[in-house]
Amino acid sequence: MDRDKWFMVAFGVALVALLLGGERGADELQPRPTEHVLDDGAEAAHKAGRKRWMREMHRVAPGVDWKALERENGLREMERRRALATQLPVTVGSSWAEVGSKNLAGRTRSSFIGPGEDELYVGSALGGLWRGTLDGAGWAPLGDNLYGGVYEVVVLDGGEAAHDIFITRDGDDLYRSADDGATWGAVGGLPSSLDGRDLVLLGDAAQTVLVYGTAGGQSRVYDSIDGGLSFQLRWALAPEWDGGLWVPRAGPGAGTDVYMLHQRKIYRSTSGGAGFSEVGTVAGSGNEGRITGSEAGAPTLYVSLRQSGSWNVFRSTNAGVSFTQRATNIGDYWDTSFCASITDPDLLLYGGVECWRSTNGGSSFSRVNSWGSYYSNPQSRLHADIFGIDCYPDPDAPLTGERWIISCDGGTYESRTNMSTVNNLSMSGLGISQYYSTLSSAVEPTRLLAGSQDQGYQRGQVVSQSGSGPSTNMVQLISGDYGHLCSGDGTHSWVFSTYPGFVLVQQGEAGNTIYQVNFPSGSQHLWLPPVVADPTDNEAFFFLGDRLWRYTRSAGQSWSHVQHSAQAFDSGSSDYLTAMAIAPSELSRMYACDEAGRAWVSTDSGSTWTQTSSSLPGEHYFYGNAICVHPTISQEVFIGGSGYSTAGVRRSTDGGATWQAEVGGLPGTLVYDLAYAEDGSGDVYAATEAGAFRWERATETWSNIMGLEAPITLYWSVEAVPDSPLMRFGTYGRGIWDYTIGSPEPSGPGVAYCFGDEGSACPCGNVNDGSLNLGQAGCANGVSLGGAVLTASGTNSVSAQDLRLEAFGLDPNQPGLYFQGDNQIAGGLGVAFGDGLRCAGGGVVRLEVVVADSFGDSSTAVPVSTRGGASAGDVRRYQLWYRNPGTSACLSGFNLTNGFEVAWQG
Repeated sequence: MDRDKWFMVAFGVALVALLLGGERGADELQPRPTEHVLDDGAEAAHKAGRKRWMREMHRVAPGVDWKALERENGLREMERRRALATQLPVTVGSSWAEVGSKNLAGRTRSSFIGPGEDELYVGSALGGLWRGTLDGAGWAPLGDNLYGGVYEVVVLDGGEAAHDIFITRDGDDLYRSADDGATWGAVGGLPSSLDGRDLVLLGDAAQTVLVYGTAGGQSRVYDSIDGGLSFQLRWALAPEWDGGLWVPRAGPGAGTDVYMLHQRKIYRSTSGGAGFSEVGTVAGSGNEGRITGSEAGAPTLYVSLRQSGSWNVFRSTNAGVSFTQRATNIGDYWDTSFCASITDPDLLLYGGVECWRSTNGGSSFSRVNSWGSYYSNPQSRLHADIFGIDCYPDPDAPLTGERWIISCDGGTYESRTNMSTVNNLSMSGLGISQYYSTLSSAVEPTRLLAGSQDQGYQRGQVVSQSGSGPSTNMVQLISGDYGHLCSGDGTHSWVFSTYPGFVLVQQGEAGNTIYQVNFPSGSQHLWLPPVVADPTDNEAFFFLGDRLWRYTRSAGQSWSHVQHSAQAFDSGSSDYLTAMAIAPSELSRMYACDEAGRAWVSTDSGSTWTQTSSSLPGEHYFYGNAICVHPTISQEVFIGGSGYSTAGVRRSTDGGATWQAEVGGLPGTLVYDLAYAEDGSGDVYAATEAGAFRWERATETWSNIMGLEAPITLYWSVEAVPDSPLMRFGTYGRGIWDYTIGSPEPSGPGVAYCFGDEGSACPCGNVNDGSLNLGQAGCANGVSLGGAVLTASGTNSVSAQDLRLEAFGLDPNQPGLYFQGDNQIAGGLGVAFGDGLRCAGGGVVRLEVVVADSFGDSSTAVPVSTRGGASAGDVRRYQLWYRNPGTSACLSGFNLTNGFEVAWQG
């Protein structure tokens, strides 16, 4: 079956050449890119094709949830950073520099005006939380140490504390930071099964935070009055129903009133959510809905219900007692993009692909602007895909004015004119671009091309970072989604990439001419099919599908293609090729991988292919996504891909005859890209869903290179920048980052390792080896809460005798035992023990019994080297066992921190 029949559509776009006339200054208006206008059916097929592509890449065994595994990876990374940040002293290197884009922001999802009413907080998709002025200046990241996106955010006044309190919602997970985003932790009191829908802050003195969602067959409301440290259940009603909350933003009800939609019924609380009473019902049917309101009126309430597949709008002018139907079939929109004015009861907005505005109480709607108009005027036209619409009292005129904030795929906009005009706040410094691919020129390494999600094919001139934040402006040459950028000689004289529908060709080092070339007629291929430039001919490239095609330029902008090999790659369970690479030192040798995870080798420039054999466990759960060949050893090759149910990276040193798993130190994740360093070390760098990693040839193991500088996000691409010590990573949410090979890594007296999986299935097994005699393990409700964090202060000098172990996040006033071991258990992964993992074993020495203070902190009183008998040259592992009767998820009532390794010196 032709997998691409749904999205091989006519894009209604002529083949154009964008003659830019040389380089443009950074402050010049970007050129209007080519627009790809799709009808509703083609747009739906386009989105469906991308979803299928994502499913294919994330191949897993039956019953394996890759999203849950990546969540665990993210939580471990948050804990690693929390431990590293608390080590004193700690030397933080300058390994990373943020490139950009500085001026082309990606997807934002939410906003919040801070307690001082002079700062705007913006939540992004995989780009964390940001803060800037209300005018869009001074953007600073606050969520680089936070896993996931920020669907919603509230900011609480910290009072006499040094910092305000941030609470964010990423889908069903809520996180909290009280140190300006340096560290983040999960909030307490919410069930792991909660499907979150709304996060709101009341305007009362207690700064009550409300969470609405579904769990256990009920719709529920939880509240917190302690800054998000803990939440309590306040209301529950069966059955589960996708409704929502609305709270007044101004006026007398702002601190007390809460309106809720559940099964078409309106409930009201006048006690901040402590209790609700039924007010009225929206007539008809509906299996989900949203609610918003205007403080003007009694108040005026609006409800949108999905009825028979269509969204219909209803209005109440008597605070929800009765409703009248207004607009029908308004189209799909995002959960957080349905909002009414504070001062005008007739002004209502919703957002889907575009933003729609009603000035007659929801009876009819008109576009704020067409999405295509963005490209000629990004400052004053909304980008497509509206994910959030918020309305706030205007701090400059709080009694009469209001400020609208729009979150979309082109960043964040504001309006102070009731959405009759908009202003882009993301034109400088909001570094949240989403990239699939980058290509740096071998002629001029500072010249950069990039393929992005929804912000098109881009070009920029990299400038050195000055201070924090992104350094480089990019110019969008053509709109859309682009990946697999490649060049035969590494320059930009001829560059090839793909959009879901055509191959994009760039001619000229400065990118003066770009145009489109059709895919092979009738081919089967990925949604974003790979192309590989031919290093023997700059004006040729290979197209990967169910067959291998080779394109050559005929004349001008005309290209022809032929089937390059008779090999059929749509055999068995495969439909097409997914990756290919050519050996730099032997151009006739090629390596490829097909959709079924099978590796192929050609020694005659791709004319004929031989399938290689592999006996790695779970081989049929592998999806090959990236291939890199050693720069000078043609027989050495790495293949990376889905590593959830099998080895995500495998290596061959005999030209593909045999393969070995290379996953030591690498979490189970999806490897998007691989690249050898060009410094002669033979080290390999990986861009993965779980972050950035380096494979060191000396140890043949992977290590996390993100330190404390690089953001927690998805890393999609990596390349070695020519004639430099840089590895350039493209992330899907935090822009482009450069890693300097050989620069100092963050260091301290030791290294934290072996973090438990917060929120995962309770490990609770009887694994007590008798060396500690701390009791048995058993499960209560099948949930592991994740342990406290162990770190250290002082140095690793035996003679200095100043290293002390420290732990935080313990149960207050509960006892614990610090102990020492010779080995890392299970290669540093640990084994289940109580609520946590036993990480240190072999030659166990009990160091010190302690009692946590009222804040849940503890430390050793005696220097560790003295009590543990460590000598120069010894490597010891440390851990803390502690009681947690109040929070134990297991019958044991105890937990363990992470492990901490110290290499002792003289």
